[in-house]
Amino acid sequence: MTSYEDPTTKILVSGLDDWVSLAEARSLVQVARGNLHDHALRAETLSVVSRLLADGLVRPGTLSDRFSAWDDDAERAVERIAEGWDDADADDWLYSVWFENTASGNDLARSAGGVE
Repeated sequence: MTSYEDPTTKILVSGLDDWVSLAEARSLVQVARGNLHDHALRAETLSVVSRLLADGLVRPGTLSDRFSAWDDDAERAVERIAEGWDDADADDWLYSVWFENTASGNDLARSAGGVE
């Protein structure tokens, strides 16, 4: 069973109500893992996102008027997120990538006590 304190669960619970930005995911990882320096926080956030994507719990995409999921598989999506994080202004990039829970992600979030 996944603990609610685990950042993957926190991201999924947050995703019950709304899309989750990469910035919010990073913040939830920071809260769960403590005071990490920039490079360690980036690595841990990418690791958490990678698990969520590989397990089919979230879909990455962009948000304008509505959510638009990427067509990438999990591995390519993580590469794309990492490349953008390296190449772009981090603050802009962190609000350019969004995650939408899948039905499985919603089920796991609800089983952890999340409410819509």
